[in-house]
Amino acid sequence: MKKTGSLLVFLLAVLLLLTACSKTSRGSWQEQYDLGIKYLDEGNYEEAILAFAAAIEIDPKRYEAYLSRGEGYLEIAKQGLSEESEAAETYDKALEDFLEVIALDDQVAEAYEKAAVTYTTMGDLESAEEVLNQGTEATGNEGLLQGAQAGTGTGGAGDAEGENGGTEGTASGEDGTGADDGNTGPEKDETEDSQPVEGQGDLHLLSLSNIQYTYQDGGYMTEQNPDAVGSMNLRFTVDGPENVTNVLVWNWSADGFAESELPELISSAEKIWQSGGGPMAGGQKVPFSGNGNFPVFAQSRNSSLDVLLIGVDESVHAVGYAIVTVEVP
Repeated sequence: MKKTGSLLVFLLAVLLLLTACSKTSRGSWQEQYDLGIKYLDEGNYEEAILAFAAAIEIDPKRYEAYLSRGEGYLEIAKQGLSEESEAAETYDKALEDFLEVIALDDQVAEAYEKAAVTYTTMGDLESAEEVLNQGTEATGNEGLLQGAQAGTGTGGAGDAEGENGGTEGTASGEDGTGADDGNTGPEKDETEDSQPVEGQGDLHLLSLSNIQYTYQDGGYMTEQNPDAVGSMNLRFTVDGPENVTNVLVWNWSADGFAESELPELISSAEKIWQSGGGPMAGGQKVPFSGNGNFPVFAQSRNSSLDVLLIGVDESVHAVGYAIVTVEVP
């Protein structure tokens, strides 16, 4: 009888220990994940990757840490923070994480989009299109394929929780006026006259005037980007250069754009839009009215964002760009 009682006490103690360990693991996962998000917000990508790796070791079945770690690798590669010889390997690591997210949960639209961005940056447009088609079929989110045709860039659909501090993304630059029931920003001064940009090949600065922008709560952008809370709509007149036939929103950032990163951003946009075919060309002649939308996430409210606009010619080659600052209410 004593042996039976002792055995029961032992088994109970083991059960309590396992329960305690399980709770500790769950708590540790959240702590490591939150720490990774903090580092990601601060641009400390290497530390963020280490924190997300620790979270993955604790619970390898949760996709969020893979998604965010992939974002860390992607930022390191994009910003040239790794050695040039290691850039391809860094992109591969990002891609591996995004594909792991899809394997764990094929309903995470952000994973398909970020995988497509990675493939595109690596020059593999065929795989980018394939993964977007796969995502559209799996999730029923037509915005994935539309986003690819209108411009898929960095972080376009937001992060897994919509809160990892990245206020960048991409969106369509055409046919997205929406209802003007939000807050309208002031009309901005004209941009500089069209002129060649030193170090940017044949690119010119776009000449824009009558620049206005409107914030809208909800709207179709939030349907395509579930973590978004609203959208910004830009309206402007395009006055030059003479060969520009359409101007599209490609990217936006709270931290602005370094001159060194513009060539890669513009090149990526050009490749994606060319795969989208004729509609991207626009077919308009200067001066013409343009507009563009992009989703707004909670962390971007009450802040300033720099928006990268890229102009293309009738062959969908980039011919100019402008950076416009908007105030998000």
